[in-house]
Amino acid sequence: NNLNLQMSSNDYKNSIESKLSIFDTQVAEKNYPTILEVAEEVLPKDIFTKYKNLYEMGARNNIQVDISKVNPGFTASWGQGMVTLDKTTAKFSLNSYEDFAETLNHETIHGLIARGVKDNYSLSKDLENIMSSVEANYDSASEEVKSIINYIQDTRKEFIESNIQTATDEELESGNFKEIGSLEELITYAFTNTAFAKFLDSIPASKDLNIKGNSIFEQLKNIIRGFVKSIVN
Repeated sequence: NNLNLQMSSNDYKNSIESKLSIFDTQVAEKNYPTILEVAEEVLPKDIFTKYKNLYEMGARNNIQVDISKVNPGFTASWGQGMVTLDKTTAKFSLNSYEDFAETLNHETIHGLIARGVKDNYSLSKDLENIMSSVEANYDSASEEVKSIINYIQDTRKEFIESNIQTATDEELESGNFKEIGSLEELITYAFTNTAFAKFLDSIPASKDLNIKGNSIFEQLKNIIRGFVKSIVN
């Protein structure tokens, strides 16, 4: 098994840059490929098939890929309407095509939910409820999961905005709105990180949410299913 893992890692390291380089001319002409085109070209068939529905949904919502440099410390990022990948970082920071697929999935989910978390305040309210349950169970989390929760909290501070849509009459008159931060990372990690998903599944469902499920992970999945249906073109 260790030998197979080593061979898989070597195959990935030896081929990922060349596979991504296929899109160089297209990207240089700003004719960016969709997430589906990149996934189908780069990933082995068995891995691509496993996540094909996600990539097809991403393509229907015009999630494109720019293959160029990203900020130091990142393999990929979502911003300005597209996913950005770094070939060199992908080679040295990731170890397999499964790792690469996880990265693609993470950024694809970012793309699908970006406008929903910002503009859909009913969704934001439900996510706030889920996050409150996560924070209440922080002490029981593993170190890996604690680091994810800390990161989610940090990103919320980076992308904070005034909560105008659910403001009270007093807040509307005074202009002193409560501030809310993005919870995109709560969703992306829930659906791309096994340890975090298991942690969410260990927390009983929130009684404050009128959403079916025996755990907050099941409730979150049902929340996102409803949202995804609303954005499918």
